[in-house]
Amino acid sequence: MSSHLLTSQIKWELSYSLLKKVLKVVSSRCIPEGKIGYVRVVVDTPCNLLDELSSIQGVGRYYWASRDEPWEMAGWGEADVIVADEEIYDFSYASVIEKILDRLSYDYSTVRYYGGFKFLPLDNRGKRWKSFRAFRFVVPRVELLRTDTEMHLIAHVMGGDIDGGMKQIAAILDNLDLWIRGGVPEEKEQEPIHFHHRLDCPSKMEWVELIQRTLSEIGAGVFDKVVLARETTFEANRRIDPVLLLKSMAEKYKHCYRFCFNPIPERGFIGLSPERLYKRLSTYIETEALAGTVARGKETKEDEYLKSSLMNNIKERREHEIVVDMLKTNMERLCSTYEYDEHPKIISLPTVHHLYTHFKGILHPAVEDEEILEQLHPTPAIGGYPRGSALEWIKREEPLDRGVYSGPVGWISFSSAEFCVGIRSALLQGDKISLYSGAGIVKGSQPEAEWNELEYKIMGYLNVLTQSNPYKQDIGGEK
Repeated sequence: MSSHLLTSQIKWELSYSLLKKVLKVVSSRCIPEGKIGYVRVVVDTPCNLLDELSSIQGVGRYYWASRDEPWEMAGWGEADVIVADEEIYDFSYASVIEKILDRLSYDYSTVRYYGGFKFLPLDNRGKRWKSFRAFRFVVPRVELLRTDTEMHLIAHVMGGDIDGGMKQIAAILDNLDLWIRGGVPEEKEQEPIHFHHRLDCPSKMEWVELIQRTLSEIGAGVFDKVVLARETTFEANRRIDPVLLLKSMAEKYKHCYRFCFNPIPERGFIGLSPERLYKRLSTYIETEALAGTVARGKETKEDEYLKSSLMNNIKERREHEIVVDMLKTNMERLCSTYEYDEHPKIISLPTVHHLYTHFKGILHPAVEDEEILEQLHPTPAIGGYPRGSALEWIKREEPLDRGVYSGPVGWISFSSAEFCVGIRSALLQGDKISLYSGAGIVKGSQPEAEWNELEYKIMGYLNVLTQSNPYKQDIGGEK
């Protein structure tokens, strides 16, 4: 595994310059009390942010890379965390957004809270998701932020009294020390990771039965579409580092959102999501329909044939149009004006092709992020249609807690926000990894074909898991 790390000397010089600025900001108390601000220094030396992040251990680690823009963030430590209580029985997006906005200000408008919401925030079945709760958003204590023009080392500081400021200086110093002392992860010196003991929930037999029951409900008119998910868990011979796993895949998925939330060493959530929920810049908004899937071909001729067949597949087009129709309705409610692609396009990823329709518009002046989230999540691409009856079916029949999988994952700043849909994702717990995938069920769906679609969607992970693996036979799914 190649590594591109900054030298300890460069890190020390950057840290010294940053700390001088932190001391000045804290002593002058120029950041309003209760608001979060920052200081930053320019980083002139190129480096790989995932390499830098993987060299840091023993502290929360966070990573976000945009799908369409050349910017990425690697952060560690926590300057502020907004998280749900462990047992939550009441929930609103408005209350969460309000807590975040109370800490943001115009003077530091580029500060971002990174995090996400569970797919169903009130679903408390999945104890493995306890570190993420119903929602969890964080401002890293220290971060490296790269844009298309420059890179900065940033420290975040919460405004307050001098005593609080001195404690924050100590925390920043500790986090910078972890970075300076970090080195190339000792992957090569450890035993290679091998994966085995695959467990699917639901199993292949349970999946077939579930699809058959779902098709009966569709035939009875209960709903037009429902998206059902599967959790595929493997054991490894040693702990899996979520940052290193993401790094091994990120290069092939540059046209996807890439994220990692690793709040404690033993638990991490990573993803390579192709799907935007929405992006808002002041009153401008973009969203999209991404539904309808076919596997990539092994050769160019076969691949082109499969792309053409996707565009002409009645079942896949129907699945896509359900999402488009819902977005039309929601954009009518949210926007004073909007437009969308007249015909779907095809987006090609390393293992699958998707049908794609782009929307953009101007929001009504009073519309805030909580209303956008309430209107758009979950879309029929990951929930179903009509929403109410589809979600009731998922809650009753799906044998797993999705956690943050397929929930809104992204960031919020003073005047902007961006969320992807947390799909193509994995939960890591020590020596275990759970891969999540879903398939849209409509009239005409075939259980075997939908099971195969689940396999295509986790193939990026499976390709990594099976490299030089003596347990390959334990990783492949049921035939």
